[in-house]
Amino acid sequence: MMGLLSNLRVRFLLLVLVALLPALGLLIVSANEQRDEALATARNDARRVANLAAADQGRLIESTRQLLVVLARLPEVRGGGAVCEGLLADLLAQYPLYTNLGVIAPNGVLVCSAVPMAEPLNLADRAYFQGAVTTGDFAVGEYQVGLVTGEPGLNAGYPLRDIAGNLVGVVYAAIGLASLAEFAAEADLSEGEILTVYDRNGRVLVRRPDDGNLVGQSLVGTPVVDTILTLGSGVTEGREGDQTYLYAFSALGSAVPGNAYLSIAIPEANVVARAEQTFSDNLTRLGLVVVVVLVAAWVGGDLLVRRSTDAHKALVRSVYDAFHTGGVDLLDEVVAADFCDHDPMPDQAPGLAGLKQAVGLFRAAFPGGEMLVEELVAEGNNVVARVTLRGTHIGPFFDLPPSGLPVRADGIEVFRMAGGKIVEGWSRFAPLAPDDDDETTPVEAEPEAAAITPA
Repeated sequence: MMGLLSNLRVRFLLLVLVALLPALGLLIVSANEQRDEALATARNDARRVANLAAADQGRLIESTRQLLVVLARLPEVRGGGAVCEGLLADLLAQYPLYTNLGVIAPNGVLVCSAVPMAEPLNLADRAYFQGAVTTGDFAVGEYQVGLVTGEPGLNAGYPLRDIAGNLVGVVYAAIGLASLAEFAAEADLSEGEILTVYDRNGRVLVRRPDDGNLVGQSLVGTPVVDTILTLGSGVTEGREGDQTYLYAFSALGSAVPGNAYLSIAIPEANVVARAEQTFSDNLTRLGLVVVVVLVAAWVGGDLLVRRSTDAHKALVRSVYDAFHTGGVDLLDEVVAADFCDHDPMPDQAPGLAGLKQAVGLFRAAFPGGEMLVEELVAEGNNVVARVTLRGTHIGPFFDLPPSGLPVRADGIEVFRMAGGKIVEGWSRFAPLAPDDDDETTPVEAEPEAAAITPA
């Protein structure tokens, strides 16, 4: 891993990726904010729809009160019988929001019904009847399934009195829940959204889109319905099947709080779909930018690496130029003052001064000699040089006396760069050997200098 990180190109690419991380982080934060904002907007919209539906039922209850007040004054209604049933049947046809209209005697027996009765019924236990009798005024019962119609609805009653003011019965209207279906259509619920009405016992009275498997069932015990029955109005979350929904709910009818509840369920996936699509689009764009930048970084890094390695190689070549020409002033530009030579010549001084000294000793031992660069390999901050020393040996070299013969030696040297200069060097050379390829005439040397191989 450390070797990989030492690669200049890899480090350059990592630097580019790190530079892009803030953009990715900003994108994620922005997406989360958009998602939260979308959920908050959906909660508010769903709550508004639920409240509007509840208010709409409240207005319908008030309209029902007015209708019953008018009916209570009609002699045909107070008289009951076939005349009463005919009148109420005609009215029911004109007011399809109601599932039934009828008159109940003081003892609770249904004596007049717009919808024909299959058998005699006593409705004395109904809350709207008891309320009208007890209070002497308009009373609203519970959302429940009607005994005559078999349809869910809300019944409301108003007392009937004779001229003397005596109670002679209760006229009632069964408000159907079809109005909620109409409201759902007018509210233009989006695909996947669900409108549900529960009675105070958690039983499903209405569900749009219609689900015959749930209507009539009590859902008490499920977290969402328990929350609705406990809080009355608000927003919660829950699951149905494999989807998570936002539920906005409100009590139906201001005149009968806690009697029934309406909820609007919105699939959370629908709510956050736009935010997630925006995030996906932005992420795709960022991905394309990353690809382009990485390609550019790779190419640029490659150029940078090449430029860097070429520069390092040039520094090393300058060192060998100094050995070739004997000009050491150039070394001031390419070698650090505290240069460390790990394989110095005997008595060589430290630092840059020692390297210059080595150049002088080489030129003295091999006038006209050269250090031929056979190959340079650069990696990171290091340059490996494969070189050949060639020249006529006419002066002491290390511990070897001059031989006067053309000689050569192959060597490997390694240099490390830092701060644009050479700071360290290692050298390994084979022993000097006769240069059979050199056709120059040997130079006379001292008698004791016959050997050219280091001891």
